Amino acid sequence: MKYNDSGWVILDCCNDLAKYYRRSLRKKGLCAPPFGAHISVVAGTHEEPERNKYWNLHEGLEVEFEYGHYVYAEKGWYWLRVKSDFLNDVRESLGLKRELQWPLHLSVAKDRDREERYGKSKNSFNEPGKENF
Repeated sequence: MKYNDSGWVILDCCNDLAKYYRRSLRKKGLCAPPFGAHISVVAGTHEEPERNKYWNLHEGLEVEFEYGHYVYAEKGWYWLRVKSDFLNDVRESLGLKRELQWPLHLSVAKDRDREERYGKSKNSFNEPGKENF
């Protein structure tokens, strides 16, 4: 897990896993997400975590999580749903709700021309329903 000065907490994930799902989509023009395969635990541009005694507590920690196999897509982003009580506990320890405005997810791809087509707007992931893990 990585913390940064902009208020983001990111869990790096296996780039080969993301590559597998990008290839399975068989869609031209896909590339890796800007930060590689990752789970955004805290999205610093959308929320302000408390910089309390828990900030940086889990720096460098490897975390287990469950993920679904269905690839969701919206506005040029592609992701897998993720389930992790620990990641939600981290959010709560930083004074945030257990989940962001969208569910925890593993970013696996984006359209190369995403910004051109949709602009650099905030993500607005739809709640696609519960997934069986």
